[in-house]
Amino acid sequence: YETGKADMAGSLTVFRGELYAIVYYRRGVFRYEGGQRWKNIGPDRRLFSLSVYKQGLYALINGGEVLRYLEGNEWEDCGTPAGSTQTYAAATYAGDLYVGTWPEGEVFRYDGSQSWTRIGRTGYEREVMGMALYNQKMYVGSLPMANVWRMDGNGFTFVGNIDYTPTVFLRRAWSLAVYDGRLFAGTLP
Repeated sequence: YETGKADMAGSLTVFRGELYAIVYYRRGVFRYEGGQRWKNIGPDRRLFSLSVYKQGLYALINGGEVLRYLEGNEWEDCGTPAGSTQTYAAATYAGDLYVGTWPEGEVFRYDGSQSWTRIGRTGYEREVMGMALYNQKMYVGSLPMANVWRMDGNGFTFVGNIDYTPTVFLRRAWSLAVYDGRLFAGTLP
């Protein structure tokens, strides 16, 4: 974790006209300062992704918490969705912030302060990894089967499997994006 070098940029986000990055094996959020310079703005935690919601920059933590950036190196604790030990993905849907979690493959809605409401679980999946809006619905990708689910009301409908490699034990629908009118999914491995 403390090599001094980035090994992979796991999340890039633009917030208030500036570029921010998370590097999976170094702690903190890094703000681009120009050229080859990046500034670590905290927190001293391992993070998974960033999300912008209602004029705020949110960091999703390996540990389950969600933090909101204040200024300088200061972050505000927005609580931990119940039972989450890793909070991976976030999406804004119908004006609310939603996050996907491990180890029960649940999705939670942020209700402000440190309050979270459980929306539901993605079948038998263990982790929600990717989230995207498509045709006015929220879709989530999962682990261990690389399934994609659609949020319908307070539950989730199975849409399909995108990786059925029989020799792989853990398959992930790692990322989701909409392009050219279609929903795309990235898998791991």
